[in-house]
Amino acid sequence: MNYLVWGTGSDAKVFLSEQWQEFFIKNSILAFIDNNDKKIGKTFFYKKIINPSMINQYDFDKIIICSSYETEIKQQINNLNIQPKYVITKNDFYTEIYNKLLKNNFFSKKFLIIGDKKRFIQLEDIYKSLFDIVGCVDIHFLEEIKNYQYDSIILMNLMNIIDLNRANGSIKLEKELIKNLIKNYNINSKNIYTDAVFSIAKNIDKRISLGNKYPEKTFLVVQLQGTAGLASFIMNVASCFYYAKIKKYTLIVDMMTYKNQYLEEFEVGKINAWEKFFEQPAGYSINDIQNSKNIILVSRYINFENTTLSFLKLKPELQKKILEYNNTLFKENIKILGVLFRGSDYSNRKPYNHPIQPDLKTMVSKVKEKLSEWGGNTGFDFIYLCTEVEEAILRFQEEFHEKLYYYPQKRVSANCCEYLSSITFDRENDTYLRGADYFIALNALSKCDSLIAGMCTGTRLALKLNKNNYNHTYIFNLGKYGIDDI
Repeated sequence: MNYLVWGTGSDAKVFLSEQWQEFFIKNSILAFIDNNDKKIGKTFFYKKIINPSMINQYDFDKIIICSSYETEIKQQINNLNIQPKYVITKNDFYTEIYNKLLKNNFFSKKFLIIGDKKRFIQLEDIYKSLFDIVGCVDIHFLEEIKNYQYDSIILMNLMNIIDLNRANGSIKLEKELIKNLIKNYNINSKNIYTDAVFSIAKNIDKRISLGNKYPEKTFLVVQLQGTAGLASFIMNVASCFYYAKIKKYTLIVDMMTYKNQYLEEFEVGKINAWEKFFEQPAGYSINDIQNSKNIILVSRYINFENTTLSFLKLKPELQKKILEYNNTLFKENIKILGVLFRGSDYSNRKPYNHPIQPDLKTMVSKVKEKLSEWGGNTGFDFIYLCTEVEEAILRFQEEFHEKLYYYPQKRVSANCCEYLSSITFDRENDTYLRGADYFIALNALSKCDSLIAGMCTGTRLALKLNKNNYNHTYIFNLGKYGIDDI
């Protein structure tokens, strides 16, 4: 297949980095398309960047749109008299690849995972729901490969292994490991796959039927999974809610099928963690659709711009906790500057393709600057700090003394490198309190007069909860880990 790729921004860079080794060394990218005149004639992934008027000079099979401006680009392509059948989105691409994998009996193979074994253990049930996994070999102990019988290997998310040289980029990391496996372990290159196949298998829509009940309805079941926090899950549901509304599907949130940090081990498959905090968006639960005819299982959609939180209905207990805390913090004519500082596992692990966070010194400096700039004649009465980092509380106390407010939640050290989802506190009902405390703290942040924050899903959620009512906002835009820092 010969492709033209429309887009040369971060969306395209991530897409190509993830898919290159697996798919684009077997196909051909002819050129990249961009509307930015300053980029025309330059190269991107070793190919020329052209403007849209030059498209017809190329003998292509498909144009892949790799940009957040998908709707606008589709219209522009239509104006160029290019038929829609020649244009696909990233999701269309994933579907095509998934169908090819199905056709080639890919999912009947036995796979060995190579990567970060600790990370695999956290996601093991998700991997095993998609593939026949015989085990995982940590990248630091490759000699253990000989202990397994398998058909093929899947390389697991190398860019998130802390001690690998991220400056090499995902393409070089994968290439070097594949060379090693071929040379030192006599593995056929055709039997080595990258984590791209996992992303595609996980994110593809899966249609199932469990009976003949509700034939007039289609249920969109979003299966939340992995090590993400409650803010990430809520924003994911917001995207799915938007998609379901367009398609006239009935949305159900599933936080019981797979492990997550808000379930005890014995609750997996029995308790829906979403329902600990919120009501189901449309009133239907997983149990209600056991015999339903039309069910679509999804993992996620990414469309934060057009989303709302109108589906978010808090359980009475959580609503009560929020009201009690807000009544202690927000008084009439009180002006509060909200600050979100994300550190610990986030800034120490530098997760690939996630926004780069400011350090504590930079955050304190920015707060002092904006206190002066935004404060006006009366100034801010208080600073409300939302953070999981204990040292951040101490540093802000040193600087701002009695002006500092913060929610009394459990916190971790700035040096923490473990995923927060794997850290437990010795208290009754910890899995619930972990999520409830996080949401209460973010909700309070959304009630502040103004906001300073590093970009993360907690910030996105606070902005949505606030409904654009902040008088001032400053969101750090420092690029993304593994993309803009190498």
